[in-house]
Amino acid sequence: VITINRLIKKSLNDIFSYPAERIIVEHDAVDGTHFAPMSRSDARQTLKLSQEIKLVLYIGRILAWKGLEILPEAARLVGNHIQLGIVGGSKEEFVNNTKISNIPDNLIFYGGKDFADIPLWIAAADAVLLTSTAGNETSYRWTSPMKVFEYMACGAPIIAADTPSTQEIISATTAFFYEHDNAGSLAREILTVLNNSGEAQRRGAAAFEASRAYSWRARAEDIMQFMEEHAQLE
Repeated sequence: VITINRLIKKSLNDIFSYPAERIIVEHDAVDGTHFAPMSRSDARQTLKLSQEIKLVLYIGRILAWKGLEILPEAARLVGNHIQLGIVGGSKEEFVNNTKISNIPDNLIFYGGKDFADIPLWIAAADAVLLTSTAGNETSYRWTSPMKVFEYMACGAPIIAADTPSTQEIISATTAFFYEHDNAGSLAREILTVLNNSGEAQRRGAAAFEASRAYSWRARAEDIMQFMEEHAQLE
């Protein structure tokens, strides 16, 4: 059995009494030839974004289980001098999925983008968001978020919810954590990151180094080795 995080492995083992040694944990991964660090100013110039704005981006689809409901309140709390942006969906999608219609002016919706352009958007941000919620078990426990590996490979400062599934992959040395489902906590962490650019860059660089262990090729090789070893035991 191949699982994408340790929580799933433990659950399978507890429920089915399946031998732990026959379950391998292989998180999702990233294509390091596509996602890689680049200049923020160059990325903003290409995307025609202001060089002066403070910009924090969530890059991904707008889905009901992603924990995005706190973004409008977090945007209000950080103030209009900081822009929170969503790359991957429209305002209408957000309202339909979150049932929140009171959207502050500094929460910007950039719409869907081509996959080829996603590294540009990551690079353009002063920090990137990885949201999740305790209100959904998939979000809280059973996921291995693809975007976190993409963020890491780009060396971006990551602000992430402190949920178990996320903390399997990143730590306080590679990211900044806010209390899940808490807009005030998220706003405070955004301000911490934006006011401490040196530490943000250090953790972004550490995330980039950690991302080297999460290539699709390495993942495939580990799985093949695992399968070959257990095939020999039959």
